[in-house]
Formats: sequence, structure tokens, C-alpha cells
Amino acid sequence: MPPPSPAFPAPPRAHPLAWAAFILGLAAVYNLVWGAVVVLAPGWGLGLLGVPADANLPLAQCIGMIVGVYGIGYGIAATDPVRYWPLVFVGLLGKVLGPLGAVWAVAAGTLPAGIAVVNLTNDVVWWLPFGWILWRVHRSGLPSAVGCGVSGGLYPGLMGPSHACLAPGLRRLHGATGPVEVSGLVTVERGPGALRRLIADREGFPPASERVPVHLLVTPEGGREVWHRTFGTLTLRSIQWPAGGLLAERLGHVTLYLEPREVEGHLEMQSVRATAFGLPLPPFFAPYAVAVAHDAPGGLQIHVELGVTPLGRLVAYRGTVQFHEAPPPSTSPAP
Repeated sequence: MPPPSPAFPAPPRAHPLAWAAFILGLAAVYNLVWGAVVVLAPGWGLGLLGVPADANLPLAQCIGMIVGVYGIGYGIAATDPVRYWPLVFVGLLGKVLGPLGAVWAVAAGTLPAGIAVVNLTNDVVWWLPFGWILWRVHRSGLPSAVGCGVSGGLYPGLMGPSHACLAPGLRRLHGATGPVEVSGLVTVERGPGALRRLIADREGFPPASERVPVHLLVTPEGGREVWHRTFGTLTLRSIQWPAGGLLAERLGHVTLYLEPREVEGHLEMQSVRATAFGLPLPPFFAPYAVAVAHDAPGGLQIHVELGVTPLGRLVAYRGTVQFHEAPPPSTSPAP
């Protein structure tokens, strides 16, 4: 008799790291736009501030270039706020020291008081968001910020000692050094409503049906894994790799960053944040994934749900899959 299914995790709430990535993405866009305007039209910006443009154009363009370069740094940090926290720290340091220098220059009479407008939008309004990001990174643990080892495979490297507490079948799938195959039957469900069905069709998800043949091939490639999921005649290909202590999985132009956890021998995963074309998506409108798996006789019982905040479920599938046993070695004599 198969073991009872574990409780399926609820759709995740907006994770702090999702907000951190979104804030850094906004900072990147702001800096790049502001820097480009100042470099290409320095006289216009100086005129708004009441600064003489004749002798200050080269200086304004240099400042614009520096601000734009910071934007590139924030864009990199947005891809992984934990790993690239030093870029956030340097940015916050500049946003604190810049206004202090401006106050000194205004007091000395070398800059007009109107420069405070630039300091307000370029620096001061970012103090609290950047400080909050660094605080969240500190709470998540700075050691993971400098990299995540993949010793022994992708999932063992991410989960650490808790990987050994997974049930044997889960360790077999999520700890193999060579290709692993499972297949079986699943029930596919779709979320209600025309909009959900439209998005699910656009992303290539399988239609709702019972007893859908499913085949999964996982192929480790160095520190990453390639996943081929086949539902009937429909195949979905994704790539998984470690990213700042999270499991990144890219399917098409969307990348989900998930947190794998061992719970009483089961494997639970919930998405933390998401990007599209490498750009961080706002937590209030982003795809999500939740999944749970546990051992079943000869295989695994799985339950996966994919959705979009705030619409909810797009597609879910659940069922049992069996491992493909490797063929026995040949005993025929060598020619």
C-alpha cells in the first residue's frame, strides 16, 4: 500500500529576495537612463539645476558616465542579490558619501542649492531600500553570497547535509552523476478561466487530462542538469543550476529560482523569485512553482503546480512515476 501523500505546499507569498531583485532592477534602469541623459544632453540638466554649463559640461558628462556604470552593477546584482551583495554595499556607500560631499560643496559656495534635487532622487531615496536589501542578505547568511558548491552533484551541493535525509528514491533522482529516467501516468489539471488557459497554452503546458503518459529524463552536465519532461507528445526542456544558494530553472525565456527543502524525507520546493529575459519580475506579477515529491513503491509520487501571481494556478500535475532500470551488462564473449 503506497504511503499517504504529504501535504501540498500553498502557493508562495512574495519572498524578500524577489523584492530585492526587483528594487535593484529599478535602480539599474534609473541609473542607466539618468546617466545616458546627462552624457548626451549635459547642458539641459545643468540648466535645470542652475549650474553654468560652459565650463561644467565635461564634469557633468563624467558624472553621468559614473552613474550609468553603477546602473550596470545594479543590473548584475539584480540577477542574484545574495551573491552580488558587495555591489549593493558599494552602491549604498556612494549614495551616502555623495550627498555629504554635496552638502559640503553647497556650504562652500561651489555648488548651488539646487543640486539637492539630484541627491534626493539619485541617492537619498535609495538609502532605505538598499539598506533593507543588505539586511536581508545578512539574515540569509553571507557565506552563500560568495558562491554555492556543487560537490557531489547539483542537489547535494545545494541542500547540504539535509540531502542525505531524503528518501532513497529521491536521492537516486536528485543525486545521480549520470542520466536518470522515470515514467508513469499523471493527472493534469488547468486553472479555471480563459486568461489562465491562454497563458498556459502560450507557455506550452499540457492540456487537462487524466492518465497522461509522462516521461522524465534528467541528464547531469557538470554543475547543472538538463531536464526533458514529456507529457504524451509534448516535450518541455529546462535547465537547472545553482544560483546563490537557490535552484535556478530556466524554461524558455523565464527563469525560476527555487528553494529545495527536505521535510520528513520528502522533497519540497517553492519558488523565491523569477526573471524574464534576465530581468527581475515584480513579485506582485510573476510566475511561481511549488512541488512536493516522496518515495513510492519502485518510484516517486509527485505533485507540481505552476501559476502566476495574482492569477493563481495555470497547470498542475500529480501521479506516480517508476524508475527505468539500467539493462544488465552483457555476458556474451568478446569477439
